[in-house]
Amino acid sequence: MLYKEGFEASIRRWNAFWRHDVADRPPLVVHFRQEEREGQAGQTAERTIEDFERQFDLDYVAERVSLVEGMFHQRADFPDDTFPIVSAPSGLAVTGTFFGCKVMVRAGIYWVEPVIEHIEDWRNIDFAAGRRRMDRILEIIRYLVERSRGHYAVSLSAPDGPADMIVRMLGEQKLAIALYDSPAETKNLLEYCAGLWRDFVRRQLEIIPSYGGGTATSWNYWVPGKGTSFQEDFGAMVSPKQYRQIILKCDNQLVSGLDCAWYHVHSGGIHMAREIADSGAFKGIQICNDYPAGPSVREMLSTLQYLQKRVCLILRKFSLDQLDNVIGHLSSKGLAIDIQCYDSTVTEDIQSAQMSRQEAEEVIKWAEGWSRRAIGS
Repeated sequence: MLYKEGFEASIRRWNAFWRHDVADRPPLVVHFRQEEREGQAGQTAERTIEDFERQFDLDYVAERVSLVEGMFHQRADFPDDTFPIVSAPSGLAVTGTFFGCKVMVRAGIYWVEPVIEHIEDWRNIDFAAGRRRMDRILEIIRYLVERSRGHYAVSLSAPDGPADMIVRMLGEQKLAIALYDSPAETKNLLEYCAGLWRDFVRRQLEIIPSYGGGTATSWNYWVPGKGTSFQEDFGAMVSPKQYRQIILKCDNQLVSGLDCAWYHVHSGGIHMAREIADSGAFKGIQICNDYPAGPSVREMLSTLQYLQKRVCLILRKFSLDQLDNVIGHLSSKGLAIDIQCYDSTVTEDIQSAQMSRQEAEEVIKWAEGWSRRAIGS
């Protein structure tokens, strides 16, 4: 792969990880600040609705990919296991447009307004328009595959899970109430959304090529065979029993035909992770650090150990000092690390802080040293 030196070594690490083993060290995805290249200025400007719609225009896609290719070139020699990927539009606002939701910008993030008042109104939605938006995304994926020529990977435009789809249509509070007041209608809509998810993912996997015998997923990860990431943030807002019996039951059925699927979970909803691990349907779970809005890594340690015995574990957005506090209590087998903040004690926002390249190189040395000790023992 042109934009990833050491591609074969990275594949070996990811393969070992998904077998709940370890190669020379766990897979590392390290985010660090990169030099601003010509044409990249202004990317942090305030987002607009016009910008949102432009991402579905092929000319604009070509323009953005040219910039991304330059960034790939900058870090092609960095020895972590980040997959250089491009993807078609995705995210909660994109999912919302499948159902005719109005897009808005809130705190610099694209959000959508619910489009129905009552869950029974879902049959009035123009799903044909949503399928046309999906078709457009598939056109973009075909363009990206043709342009990439194997020099970098194309990942799925992973849609929200069925429950999160309903949140886009109805809103979180009204869906929570519908689980009690309209369980049959909620189940009907979940099943319909599951069909949309299954069809959309299947059509993408028919287009996206295999890379080293696997699939590139969201967050620059690699999975063996045909697979994807999965996300269902609404699960954190209901009881473990409701999540297990209604939402997770549906999610498990969706991924049963895939070779490998992993689940994105926020640390604030870590109770979901135990349910997912016990279900046996997902090969891995990513825990995304919400601290200080969620528990500290020390408070999560017993849960992380529980998860590692059952699934592959990806730790995301934990700073190096936070990881160093617990890493000796975790196994190097079936562990991957996705890191961007070097030291949580010197930044006010570990959620957005990105380390320097020099600090990123120190992370590699830290991981290699810990792995040698862990494997040796």
